[in-house]
Amino acid sequence: MGQKGRKKDVSPHSGRNLRIKFIHEFVCGEMGNQGAMLDFVIKKLKTHGLEGIEKATLQADISYLNSGDFLTDDEKLELRPFSDKKYFHAVLNKKTGAYHYEYGIMPSLNFLSEKEQMTLPFLTSVLDPYGDVPAFQKFLKQAATLFDKDLDTVESNSAFAVTGPTFYFKGSKSRMIDKVLQLLGHIQRKEVISFQYLKSSSMVIRKDLPETISSVTFMPLCIRLYQNLYYLTGIWDGSKSHSLSNYRIDLILDGSIKTIPLGADTMKVKTFPAEEEKRKSDMENVLKRSLGVWIHGNDHIVEKVTLRFHGWAGKHLLTFVIHPSQKKVATNEEAHYVDFEFELHTYHDHLQKIEKEEQERERAILAGEIHPENRPYLPWLNRYPEAGYIFGRYINHIELIHIQ
Repeated sequence: MGQKGRKKDVSPHSGRNLRIKFIHEFVCGEMGNQGAMLDFVIKKLKTHGLEGIEKATLQADISYLNSGDFLTDDEKLELRPFSDKKYFHAVLNKKTGAYHYEYGIMPSLNFLSEKEQMTLPFLTSVLDPYGDVPAFQKFLKQAATLFDKDLDTVESNSAFAVTGPTFYFKGSKSRMIDKVLQLLGHIQRKEVISFQYLKSSSMVIRKDLPETISSVTFMPLCIRLYQNLYYLTGIWDGSKSHSLSNYRIDLILDGSIKTIPLGADTMKVKTFPAEEEKRKSDMENVLKRSLGVWIHGNDHIVEKVTLRFHGWAGKHLLTFVIHPSQKKVATNEEAHYVDFEFELHTYHDHLQKIEKEEQERERAILAGEIHPENRPYLPWLNRYPEAGYIFGRYINHIELIHIQ
């Protein structure tokens, strides 16, 4: 994000560059002599949790400030150096006994150019959804030093940010992040865990309906973020097929994540060979063939599906690859559509279930029980477990051309 011509390691939030920023502030305010300057710089450094400096270091920093070696190539073109080839003269004014810039010529030590400062609203809008993540929290606290401006004071509305879905209940996101951090620790330590899980088809936990909750013993392998939700991916403990499974982390019951003790007389817990499980599950390739975060096992059936996208939907697919298998087949500029081929995944059992559903729907239509145009209906979407969720946004602008 540096300016054109910016030299390596000239960020004013570290080392000498931070110190000359403090010296510059002192000189601009004409606050006193070199002794006062040293006290001022040491005090500033301590507020940043940094060690103080000696007088010799301060004098070297003043020389560096006057040299202008930190300037960009573009900035040097706009300035004319003095006869001693220095770009600035931060010197002691003998009449006032205070440092000042001779002839009023002073550097601009802002980390961001005016153009770069205009992008801060975009940065704040991008970071805002991750404000509960500790690493981002620390970054935001240090931003005032990094950018010469507290990001909390930056008006992000000018970025016209379009946010993703937000949680209905206050506190749900922070509880999800807490579980994410706990799970990351278990993944790093390769520990087998157990937890209670609210089935995604259940609206609420009901004590009178135990089937709304399942107990899971799991070997956690990775965490993925998709549309503001975190998902835990791994393998059921004891699985002979080594098939991957997914769990929405916000649906894991609070406080239910536990390790598996090896015995009553030991503090050790059950672990697993993570790299071996990744290899046996073919995790890398399995994750590549999913739309979104869905997991397809080795018993899946691959079908090549050609879909036609009309109008804005076609333009959207020409702009974004929504799946690795996406391949453009044809474009019709006059009719404003484009055809894409996808490799979608289904199963024998799933197809049998869908066939029964389709037969029942056809019977209901013939009997006059439902009208076929009561709602948009695309039967092919039901062939693929995740297709409706992924392609649903295009529902009025998409049609099936071919299934192979």
